[in-house]
This record gives sequence, structure tokens and C-alpha cells, in this order.
Amino acid sequence: MKRFCTCLLAFLLCGLPALADEVNGWDISWEKPEITHLLEVEEQVETYTGDMMMHRIQKQAPAGYVFYMLPITVSRKQSDAELFHAEKIKLHLGNQTFTRMEDDGFLIDYGKTPFTHLKIKLGTHTGLLIFVIPESLKTNSFTLTYQNQLIQGD
Repeated sequence: MKRFCTCLLAFLLCGLPALADEVNGWDISWEKPEITHLLEVEEQVETYTGDMMMHRIQKQAPAGYVFYMLPITVSRKQSDAELFHAEKIKLHLGNQTFTRMEDDGFLIDYGKTPFTHLKIKLGTHTGLLIFVIPESLKTNSFTLTYQNQLIQGD
């Protein structure tokens, strides 16, 4: 029971600095998630006449849902580590489990970097995992798993 309580406390991210764990030869660290209904950016564009105008780009989460953007960094720590595939990371909120959004390339339009969808063999990689979750579950307290293995924060 004591170990369970210790693990549970490790996952509470409310205002805490980055947390990390080594799983299958990879160091996985993450920071507090950004939770929002709407992504938007304004940019200045030149029209065909040479005039400049402001253009607003918006992406709204589906009704009743929010975007849950989790900044993560993954670094290879062991030379014999298997390939890392971020699609195998699962987000657990309450009694529900979520997988990352497959089509997250739109994040680039908002000045954000999505985490790669490619299988990683070497190096350090940073980006956002984005999940679409029910608004009623928006919280900074969550757990993560990779290949059904609990990722524990230090």
C-alpha cells in the first residue's frame, strides 16, 4: 500500500517541475500539460495586391472536449534499447484511457511542435503529445503508460 501511495503521488503534476522515468532503455520526461478548448494564432499576410492584412487561424476542440497537450522529451539511455514508438504511450485520467491524436500536424500552424510519429532509434526527441479528452476530465493529475508499463515520475 505504501508503494502504491508513493507511486500515486509521483503522478500528481499540479505545478511540479518536469518528471521523468526510464522505460525500456529510454528516458521519458514530461512537464505540466497545456489544456485548452481553442488554439489560435494571428499572422500578418500579404495579399496579391501587396497590402498587408491580419489573418486568424483557429482550431476548436469538438463540443464537450478539450485539447490536452503534454510536452515530452525522450532520450535513448541504453545501447540495446528497442525502438521507441510514442503511439504506445497511453494517458490515463480517472478510469479512462486515451491515445494520442493521430492527425496532429496542425499544431505547427500554431507555433507548436508535435512529437514525431516515427519509431525512434537514437537521440533525444522533444514535442507535444496531444489528446482529445472530455472537458469534465480536464486536470493536471494523470498517469502514463508505455507498452502497458507504468511510467513513474521521479
